[in-house]
Amino acid sequence: LPGTIRGVQADSITPSLGPTNGAPVPNIAGLLRSTVMLDGMIANDADTNAHVSIINVDAIAEIKVVSSGMAAEYARSGGAQISLQSKSGTRQFHGSLGFFKRHDDLNATPLINKNNNLEKPYYRYNTLTGTLGGPVYIPGVVTGLRDKMFFFYTTEMWENKEPQGARTSTMPTALERQGDFSQTLDTNGRVIFIRDPLRAGACSPTTGGPACFPGNILPADRFDAVGRALLNQFPEPNFTDRSVSLGQYNYRDQDIRDVTKRLNQLKLDFNATAKDRLTVRWRDWYPLTIGYGGTFGAGGNWNFHRQGYTKSEKSLQTTYTRTFGLNIVNEASASFRVMRETAPDSQDERHLMSAVGIPPFQLFPDANVLGIVPAVSYPGVPTGATITYDTRYPIAARDGRYSFVHNVSWSKGSHLFKAGLLYEFNPTSEGPQGTCFQGCFNFSSQTAVNINPLNTNYAFANALLGYYNQYQETNLKTEQKAQASIWEWFVQDTWKPIKNLTLDLGIRFGHVEPYRLPDDLIGAAFVPDRWNPARVPRLFRPAIVNGQRVGFDQITGQVVPSTLIGFLVPGSGDPNNGMAPTRGRCRRA
Repeated sequence: LPGTIRGVQADSITPSLGPTNGAPVPNIAGLLRSTVMLDGMIANDADTNAHVSIINVDAIAEIKVVSSGMAAEYARSGGAQISLQSKSGTRQFHGSLGFFKRHDDLNATPLINKNNNLEKPYYRYNTLTGTLGGPVYIPGVVTGLRDKMFFFYTTEMWENKEPQGARTSTMPTALERQGDFSQTLDTNGRVIFIRDPLRAGACSPTTGGPACFPGNILPADRFDAVGRALLNQFPEPNFTDRSVSLGQYNYRDQDIRDVTKRLNQLKLDFNATAKDRLTVRWRDWYPLTIGYGGTFGAGGNWNFHRQGYTKSEKSLQTTYTRTFGLNIVNEASASFRVMRETAPDSQDERHLMSAVGIPPFQLFPDANVLGIVPAVSYPGVPTGATITYDTRYPIAARDGRYSFVHNVSWSKGSHLFKAGLLYEFNPTSEGPQGTCFQGCFNFSSQTAVNINPLNTNYAFANALLGYYNQYQETNLKTEQKAQASIWEWFVQDTWKPIKNLTLDLGIRFGHVEPYRLPDDLIGAAFVPDRWNPARVPRLFRPAIVNGQRVGFDQITGQVVPSTLIGFLVPGSGDPNNGMAPTRGRCRRA
């Protein structure tokens, strides 16, 4: 079950207590979107459905899984229902303490590390876990609550070093950064001939031709300052044995992530009278991963930028139970949970343009407040080095959940009647985000997808001369915020007409509000009745003209390069057809 597996490694990809962004929720009996509840509080993430209300296995009193024949009281999704009930304190003090340790001294060196002359990686897990429960009682100080108030506290602390698989990539060589591609080989060991886009004639990457640069050397006065700086930010190759790499890479590294996890939970139970019980549960879950990847920030296929990522959760829940007579139980519960996604730790400045010497180039620099280096890719270079970003970088996301549940049970003869109400309010924010707010360069040299007339036959040469295949940049970041409410209510009767027959009779209703903008946020939405077929803009379609594949506008006959196929024809129709500005509840402007 998610997040409850004792030990240090649950399987090859999911550590105990789940990864940093929550434990995967299993599909049970073929049912998708299973619901996990902790003490009656929904424990699923609103976005991913992952189980984020992690709990120490030593603090679990009961696990209940319902996968079929569900009564009306089970709510919220069509999948299985997984219910976790945490332990409470008793009149006696009880506790537990455990320590788990794994160390790389006990491991063999992986074969891929041996082949690439890499040392045996760190592999260190240190887990401290403990519980303590009992009455709220301090001799001579607090004595009157010993039979009425009880506590149960659980904690779990992790300090791990988790090695990732050895990675390989191709970096520009020192000669290539100077414009000398005379030693640049393909995977078959042949020189790649570099084409000069300003020369007439052909230049085959494998056989050459009159349009190739003489000696495969690019003149320095043709270098582009930004393109060269993008190449110089990469480390130089550190692996040159082509008998092993087969020309697929010249650089290898390995990410060893520092993983810290902290879980604290305190539960108080107060038996005010024989019929009244109040429970309060507080929890704090903080996982932090620091590494070069898997952090939902900056990334790539090499150790580009070491940073942190956390998806923490804090929650508070109160439950009041009242018994009326011998056969009626009234239970009301209110809870609040907040989850935050942040990138709290930056371990270097490799991601800053000012630190690596990339000159200004952006059209809209105000969107790139931190001045981070652009995303880059070099398709056509075997395992070419890349730099990527999460669109939310640096992450400042927040999801909240307010919930209220009220159930009444009444036992009458062979019937157990039950009715209930659930209300849930989910405000969510992914924080400011924008696609390519820092700029995104693609220097592809792949002829199958690149009809760029300035293509030099090699992506690193394209970059050095400033000949990109594609460049994207957004002019601003937008605040991604939304909120939604859920109402559900039910009535049911568990009836046992005869000793060996039980009937579950019931009905459940639900009203799920679609996510909408908060009242103070302006946005845009597609409104179907504002869409006008006569104002639909045209797209450039593929065509063959004079034996060349091009983009073509059937109305005007305009011919454009094939890279514009699928793009809007300028001046045709309305690109905002059907869109309307909105505020708050998607009211029309």
